Amino acid sequence: TAHALLEEGVRKGDTVSVYLYNCREFVNVYLACAKIGAIFNPINFRLKAKEVSYILQDASSKVVVFEKAVESTVAIIERDFPNTSFWSIENDKPSYASSYHEKVNAASSEKVNIEIDEMDYCSMLYTSGTTGHPKGVLHRHREMTEHSMICTYFLKYNRDSVGLVVAPLYHCGELNAGIIPRIQVGGKNVILHHFDTETVLHAIQE
Repeated sequence: TAHALLEEGVRKGDTVSVYLYNCREFVNVYLACAKIGAIFNPINFRLKAKEVSYILQDASSKVVVFEKAVESTVAIIERDFPNTSFWSIENDKPSYASSYHEKVNAASSEKVNIEIDEMDYCSMLYTSGTTGHPKGVLHRHREMTEHSMICTYFLKYNRDSVGLVVAPLYHCGELNAGIIPRIQVGGKNVILHHFDTETVLHAIQE
């Protein structure tokens, strides 16, 4: 994924947005952005076209990765962003989008050698905008690492930890305090696309 983004013209400091429910592609894009110094921007999948459009414009997103569940919303706004590449993770992608998986499979598998400083920006999560427009909150690599260390210590994460990822990954509660710390300690993450009572109970039992 890192090389696919580089080949698309994404460079250090550029923003890559994901408009996805929970899925492995969400995590892959996050890690790829961290490797190349791009700023990862997760978008709430419940937002409507006008709200998503505002975030993409404010963030100056170079690439947007999306899925079928939000395709109808993306179709409304994609023409307003001629300089943004839209990648679908689905096999039956719309005509205006490229295939995420085709991009990744065609890209180099060589190691990425880009120097990342701890004070470089890593991610940008938007506020809910209850008192005005949503605001992009930037997090540096150092801050993300320290956050992971704190969560690992207090939640006692280790390589034997197994986390059920059912809270939305676009929110810092799951992204910063759950899945990323467990990845850093070598734990296991079981990712569910969305909350469903029967599926959650079955996953817990398994």
